[in-house]
Amino acid sequence: MPKFQKKPVVIEAVQFTGVNHREVFDFLYPGAIWTVEFMQLPVVIETLEGDMTAMPGDWIIKGVKGEFYPCKPDIFAVTYGPECSPEVMQGEESRFSISDVELKLCNILVCLADAHDSKASMAAAMGGYEKSVEFHSARAHELRAEAKRIEAAW
Repeated sequence: MPKFQKKPVVIEAVQFTGVNHREVFDFLYPGAIWTVEFMQLPVVIETLEGDMTAMPGDWIIKGVKGEFYPCKPDIFAVTYGPECSPEVMQGEESRFSISDVELKLCNILVCLADAHDSKASMAAAMGGYEKSVEFHSARAHELRAEAKRIEAAW
């Protein structure tokens, strides 16, 4: 089955703490008049799929087309990270940009390992190519080990 990877997109988001109603309101409705009714729980967000709610801890995300939607904190943590702006890349916090590169490198190494596994399987199926099977199997193992080493260094 084909696999796909999300394109890198920079989004804006605010985490609802349960007490930062004004910040959330200003994020959702810039320039609108603040109302006391908005201070209720849960916060109701008009999304493209209809009204959704945000509870304390949830992130409210502004999508690429200006739409808003809530996101649970555990999903947000595995899906989003700090923006890799030029300032971050040049400063002390360059670890953020490096981790993005390391993640891409790990993905490439695993893809290369899969290709070597395929070559080893083809050579084994054809018979008489033991050295080729050994080489490609060993190379696949090395590439996966390198990907794990890089991943562990994060």
